[in-house]
Amino acid sequence: MPSIKVQAGATIGKLQIMECHKYNDEGKEISYKYIDIKPLKDDGIIKKANSFKKAEAFLNTPEGIEFYDISSHMRIW
Repeated sequence: MPSIKVQAGATIGKLQIMECHKYNDEGKEISYKYIDIKPLKDDGIIKKANSFKKAEAFLNTPEGIEFYDISSHMRIW
């Protein structure tokens, strides 16, 4: 099963994002995204934008991997 690691977070105006990297079973990076954390906050998974451990714990479940896969890559520039 792939794994996801949260590397960083940022707040740009009202937009809050997390930089997430997805790794395959061998530990090689296969993708990365800047994801909007509003859905995670709305669903009660995290309370604050810097709750990286809670977000990472969710993202490494089957539901979390699906959430990562369907999330749009946010442009931050």
